Amino acid sequence: MSDDSAALVKAFSSGRPVDGEGLTYGVVGSLRIGAMFKGASNCVLRQFAGSERGRVLSIENASGFNFSNVRLLRSNGDDNAFVESDVGEQGGFWFLRCSQFKMSRVVATGGGVGTSLTLSDCSVFSIEDPKVSSIRYHRHQRPRDDILHGIWLNRCRQFELVRPWVTDLGGVDDQGFSRDNNRAIAVSGCQAFRITDLTVSDCGQGLDVTGSDGNHDFQIVRGHAANCWTWGFKFANSAQHVRVSGAIAEACGLGGFVVSGRSELSDPPPEDIEFLECQALDCGRLDIPQSTFGFGVLHARPDSVYPQNVRFVRCAAVDRRPKKGMKWGFLNEINAPPPGANVVMNCTVRGASVSEFRGFGATAS
Repeated sequence: MSDDSAALVKAFSSGRPVDGEGLTYGVVGSLRIGAMFKGASNCVLRQFAGSERGRVLSIENASGFNFSNVRLLRSNGDDNAFVESDVGEQGGFWFLRCSQFKMSRVVATGGGVGTSLTLSDCSVFSIEDPKVSSIRYHRHQRPRDDILHGIWLNRCRQFELVRPWVTDLGGVDDQGFSRDNNRAIAVSGCQAFRITDLTVSDCGQGLDVTGSDGNHDFQIVRGHAANCWTWGFKFANSAQHVRVSGAIAEACGLGGFVVSGRSELSDPPPEDIEFLECQALDCGRLDIPQSTFGFGVLHARPDSVYPQNVRFVRCAAVDRRPKKGMKWGFLNEINAPPPGANVVMNCTVRGASVSEFRGFGATAS
């Protein structure tokens, strides 16, 4: 296949929408397009293997465009050259400081270290039916945490993510194959957003809403996280004013749903988080010493300001396996403020190996 990088840069910078007419185009290195980008559709971008992978396509400071029916085939290779590289230096599609755009039916497969679809400092946009799969690193040593994502939304506001689908994140290193140390969908420092009908599986963490920049005023509506190495749905550090409804976490290694305290004293404390009619099914890896649970509110560090006003309403934690891995159905580690500040209401537990509820006092029912 030929290198079409120069032609793509020219077309994407022309100030007109580009229809790829269903063809496949070869890319070497990183394509960087500015504010003249007005959209692209109906094409496949195939990244050539090599040490200059970087970000395949980076769109910066553009607005008012449509990006639809575009598929990216990332190259697979030796990731040892990226030992110290930040997750922000490698990946697939990147959108930086863009606004008022629509994205639909974007597909990314393959690749290793980095993120397949990143949106950073973007506002007022919608993404429908993005699909990411088969992200596999190859390294001598296991990569540090947080260096591989399927979809990453960073410091964005006023957006909707509809039917995202991310699966098969992991890699091979000197310890063998692992799905640890990655996120299917990561959200950091975002506000005023909604994620609907997500599907994530076979990854490290399913949906990780975290980061010291603070995520607030958002909703997670339905969704299924399955076969996650640690947690299915995680809200850590600074999530505020949140509603999670109708979500299911299944076969997640440490827990289905977790809220944990801030990691830096400068972060706002997590608070006002409601889980409504969610289910944790068969969560907890067998024979591990850590606390495993369906739903949990956890410490993060010694601190006098903990997650508070966390509410579990009509939720269910169930372990259907003959050998139980879920120790607690609902676990609250927070002693200050008093346990009554975090509550369970009309929730049910079946199959907990230690106890159904811990730390919620008389509020459990």
